[in-house]
Amino acid sequence: LRLGYSETITRPQFRELGFAEFFNTETDERFRGNPYLVNTEITNYDARLEYYFGRDQFVTAGVFHKELDRPIVEYILPEGETLATSFINGPSATLTGFELEYEQVFDLADFFDADFWADAELFVKANYTFTSSEMSAGANESVIVAIPAAGEPAPSVESASGYINDGQTLQGQSEHLANLQIGWEDSNSRTALLFNYTGERTRALANVARGLPEVVEEPPFMVDLVHSRAFDLESGNSLDVRFAVRNLLGEDYVATQSSGGTSLTVDSYEVGTTFSISVSRSF
Repeated sequence: LRLGYSETITRPQFRELGFAEFFNTETDERFRGNPYLVNTEITNYDARLEYYFGRDQFVTAGVFHKELDRPIVEYILPEGETLATSFINGPSATLTGFELEYEQVFDLADFFDADFWADAELFVKANYTFTSSEMSAGANESVIVAIPAAGEPAPSVESASGYINDGQTLQGQSEHLANLQIGWEDSNSRTALLFNYTGERTRALANVARGLPEVVEEPPFMVDLVHSRAFDLESGNSLDVRFAVRNLLGEDYVATQSSGGTSLTVDSYEVGTTFSISVSRSF
């Protein structure tokens, strides 16, 4: 049993502080930083039960609670007809949830007698996290927005309720996260199939004052295949070959805005399937 308490901070990144406007080539949107951002202070509580089958083999279950003071979040910045975003410090937010994790190796020689299985192992790794998040706008809370003034940023103190719906989920936080890895390993090779699921999440908060609904993204469900093999050379050195296929299912990315029962796609693109191979030699 592990019990934990800590106090940490999250500092704003340089791109979140820079007032100059930039173009994000991944999301086809412009964003502008806010030089008036401050550090987010986080109070962390967690408890975890762990049981070990052997070295690097275990099952764990944990619960956690986090309190965020002035979380840094992204919101819709109304600039013409194109999509743009900026950043503010929200008043506060909380994260509460649980996580499960499991890793175990099965010696296949225990199940099969042939020499082929003598050093073969089947491994399974899985984890799942559920997170309930909530932001608070507060009755009298305010946020500092950076606005242009003669080409320079100027602070504008505005009501937090103009940017945050009280009780909404934290921007960028998915409710469900899950990973599964199943593979085969012997003395010379390793093959693994990886599954990664990320639930939908808010990409940019709504601009309540302007009537602009939040942007919600649906990350693709990723399935990857990775294989590596080592070859012993006559010189005594080894040659390692690694082959990988990413996004086997060819899942795509989509982000939408919804209001009044109507949903519009604001960003979508094909992620594509990636094939890669690498060769390395040790001397």
